Amino acid sequence: MAEPADFRDVLVHPFGSSGRSTRVLVAEDDPVSRHRLHVALSSWGYDVISVVDGQEALRELARPDAPKLAILDRSMPKVDGLEVCRAVRETVPGQYVYIILLTSHDTDDEVLEGFDAGADDYITKPFDTRQLKVRVRSGARIVQLQQQLITAREQLREKAMHDPLTGLLTRGA
Repeated sequence: MAEPADFRDVLVHPFGSSGRSTRVLVAEDDPVSRHRLHVALSSWGYDVISVVDGQEALRELARPDAPKLAILDRSMPKVDGLEVCRAVRETVPGQYVYIILLTSHDTDDEVLEGFDAGADDYITKPFDTRQLKVRVRSGARIVQLQQQLITAREQLREKAMHDPLTGLLTRGA
């Protein structure tokens, strides 16, 4: 069975379908881990925004041009990663934010608590950069596919509202 003609559009790289670099938010209070994350993500072509706590992360994620992929430390001052996950899932309208929790907590109950709070993925510290790379790439693919779905939905909505011959609004519009 042949692949659809537009299959190449779902190949994922650090640059989104618009050619702009995928933006990634890193919220990590430990300066060494934050630096390691920033350097690794930047070297892979991602546009990285680093913050030191959950309060700053929420501020960044509330912006109109907010990153659609976030790596959050579970244990941060002011607002922890679990609280950020819950707040994002409850309040961020529009586009989906893919959240990876980064933590030294690795018991089954703690991992499940992270997923229940709204995390999409989980990486334990100290993290392996190879594992981080593939997990971020998977998150970027999901974000890009979601953007493609939104674009397709809007194109279909436009076509459904206008007569293709006259360009006038249809009765259902």
